[in-house]
Amino acid sequence: MANKTSLKIRWAISVFLLWFGCTIAAGEVIYVDIDRPTGGNGTSWGTAYKYLQDALYKPPTGGDQIWVAEGTYKPDENTANPGGTGSRTATFQLINGVAIYGGFAGTETTLAQRDWQTNETILSGDLDGNDVGFTNNGENSYHVVTGSGTNDTALLDGFTITAGNANGSWPNNLGGGMYNDNGSPTVTNCTFSGNSAEYLGGGMYNYNYSSPTLTNCTFSGNSAGIGGGGMYNYYYTSPTVTNCTFSSNSAGEGGGGMWNGSGSPALTNCTFSANSAGYDGGGMYNYSSSSPTVTNCTFSGNSANYNGGGMFNFGNNPTLTNCTFSGNSAGIGGGMSNRYKSSPTVSNCILWGDTAGTAGAEIALADSAYPSTLTISYSDVEGGSAAAYVETNCTLNWGVGNIDADPMFFDASNPDPSLRDYHLRPGSPCIDAGDNNSIPADTADLDNDGNTTEPLPFDIDTDVRISGGIVDMGSDEAIWAIDQDVGHGEEVILNPGGGGTDPNTEALVVFENVSGPNDATIEVTEVGTDLYPDGLFRALGTTIRIDTSLADGEFFMTVSIPFDSNDLAGEDPFGVDLMYWEQPPGKWRHAVKANTDPQQSNPKKLRWQEEYPPTSAPSLAELKARGMGANGVFWNSDTQQGFVWANVDHTTDFEGLAHNIADFEPDGNVDFVDFAWFAPNWLNTGCGTCSGADLTGDGNVDSYDLKEFADNWLLGVE
Repeated sequence: MANKTSLKIRWAISVFLLWFGCTIAAGEVIYVDIDRPTGGNGTSWGTAYKYLQDALYKPPTGGDQIWVAEGTYKPDENTANPGGTGSRTATFQLINGVAIYGGFAGTETTLAQRDWQTNETILSGDLDGNDVGFTNNGENSYHVVTGSGTNDTALLDGFTITAGNANGSWPNNLGGGMYNDNGSPTVTNCTFSGNSAEYLGGGMYNYNYSSPTLTNCTFSGNSAGIGGGGMYNYYYTSPTVTNCTFSSNSAGEGGGGMWNGSGSPALTNCTFSANSAGYDGGGMYNYSSSSPTVTNCTFSGNSANYNGGGMFNFGNNPTLTNCTFSGNSAGIGGGMSNRYKSSPTVSNCILWGDTAGTAGAEIALADSAYPSTLTISYSDVEGGSAAAYVETNCTLNWGVGNIDADPMFFDASNPDPSLRDYHLRPGSPCIDAGDNNSIPADTADLDNDGNTTEPLPFDIDTDVRISGGIVDMGSDEAIWAIDQDVGHGEEVILNPGGGGTDPNTEALVVFENVSGPNDATIEVTEVGTDLYPDGLFRALGTTIRIDTSLADGEFFMTVSIPFDSNDLAGEDPFGVDLMYWEQPPGKWRHAVKANTDPQQSNPKKLRWQEEYPPTSAPSLAELKARGMGANGVFWNSDTQQGFVWANVDHTTDFEGLAHNIADFEPDGNVDFVDFAWFAPNWLNTGCGTCSGADLTGDGNVDSYDLKEFADNWLLGVE
């Protein structure tokens, strides 16, 4: 038997070499740790480079990854100059084909083990280390990071970029945190804070056909003397910005949070709060020939002295869908002000609780000499059309579906702006009051299902975008949870709007098998005429299967499957998946794929888990408050117990089970069927879970995932 197995392994290796031989990049991991002594060669944590610049000067080749341990790194420091050169032009230059990852403790062996939120890795422009806020920074680097000349294969992930001070002559008066001229890097899980620019782009400056991709980033406390305190985009520049936060940034003239001109930025699931501008556009300034697409975004507590506390449009045509404006202030147009032939289109939005010193608390169309036109539908506007400020020759196209009713935010007036909550309360008139046809396509494939023509599937919290059949107004889709334990054979009654007795306040039910893994039966019984056909739950070992004939989108619930170490016995490495059978096309798809090793944690991806105290698991409300999104795995290392859960919006046969992470089918074997699943995703980057082929949880399918797959090859095959 041993010889037979050995032959199988050798045969498998031959197949791998044949298939991958022409495509595996000559990439390697280069290690950097500021706490190591000088003289390292970067080949391991023990021999790591001390300075990041040494790794960048190597130079790396395409496919390389640079792993950087927690600590502070300065762009003028390297082995030759351990005390720094003091050169203000020193910068961390990104490189095509090279991924730079921060957030390591300095002991990790896989990328998925890093924790970038705990192990803060700082790229600092404070060359002398003596900054006090924005003072004592006269010697600081002009641009902490530079992405000029790059494409999307240049990756920066898991860093804090701070203390850039662009106060020199052009171009050193632009982009204190990051400077991109004809550069389109990928920036993920990064924070830009405390950067400044004398002219434009305190946090980031994008110019000249630059189209960076930013995901899960924060811009906070940055400033610009003229425009774009957080970010400045100009001259055919169209960044893609997803799940990002812009807070407490400032600009002397326009665009405290962001300034856009001559481009088509795409913003999805972003928050603009407490940004300020000396003149116009506290949250966002959109200039001539700019056509930004803004979806599922919240603008709150932003301010401008003159026009557009939340947003100012000047000679451009933005499209806003499912956005919320509240608590913004300006002289004219507290929520939004429009001038000089602007033509915004607004759908499924809420504009409520904004203020203006002169006119147009929510909406203003000013400048009769160069009139603007605003088209709005299926939106909740305080005071209705009568309250909008519309100058002569300007046009307000008041479309169908608009209302003037208190949206019933959870807490829009908290004295602490950071605690204000713009989720919708039960009974809000904005629930199920939007227009499904206005939702833009999921061009970025946020749910990683390969369908880029479907409507955007998520709201600002990454909850399902349409719950109850009709989309809500505003950035949030109202979903409430009821935790419910279900015993053996217990019948559960669902109302049309969810579980319990009040369909207006209860949207979903969490079923937990508390009777043990072998004897839970849950029957969902139709009630009334509005509920869709019945579903039947069965527990089969560590599997809970939902058999139902429901059409996609007709039924929504959360399933929670408990498991313990006994369920995972013999699986090394092991995973817990929630999967569903999609018909058509007739194949298993992953709703959640998570490695349950408690050492691995990444709350921004599907493949993750978090420990919870031995005494109690978190409630669904707590999960949502943590920004957990739609799914995850929780594991208690003390009790060796946990659960995997997911929001389910599916067709037929959803099941959860424990099995090997390389068994994609899953059938208990890791064989050529699984190889056929893995192979088409080879070398995909930035693809989320990559159809399950991303076994290391870094959003890419590369040699590290191949190693995981190869380690499990022929597992279970006789």
